[in-house]
Amino acid sequence: GRLEYRPRFSDGSYRAGIVAEHNTAVTGDVLVVADREKPGTITFDVGCPYVLTACEFTMHLTGGDGVRMWLRVHDEHTVAPGEQDRQMPELAHEWTELQLQRQPDGCLTATADDEINGCFHGYEMRLQLVGDTAIQALHLVSHFQLNRYALPHLLPGHNAVHVAAEHF
Repeated sequence: GRLEYRPRFSDGSYRAGIVAEHNTAVTGDVLVVADREKPGTITFDVGCPYVLTACEFTMHLTGGDGVRMWLRVHDEHTVAPGEQDRQMPELAHEWTELQLQRQPDGCLTATADDEINGCFHGYEMRLQLVGDTAIQALHLVSHFQLNRYALPHLLPGHNAVHVAAEHF
């Protein structure tokens, strides 16, 4: 399956999907660096109840192209055991910088197949913007796989599947 996320910067609803934001602002419907003398960073949290197999990122920029991207998969083991009661514990995995590729239409893309494959707990994606770089549109696609043992056993031909809401 696919989980797609296209944050809307214009109404501020994108903030529900972030865990950290520093020196960024929204002008109209574009995410910009608030103080161009310092880098701006924003970290999105992508949770998924299924096994992730790959992810793709697409950005449409205005202004410059001073943008970098990192990925960190969530891990069930924290760096500081015993501090599980904290809202967002430090995670054991380190950040991996992803290489952005310029496409013929001008957008920047990145993929993370090896970095994300087999991840059970989601991931975080951090963007760093510098100077007059601004993000007009962002599209995150996470690919996941359902556990085949949890699904109905379907055979070639006609299959009837019944779902009863009282069991949920």
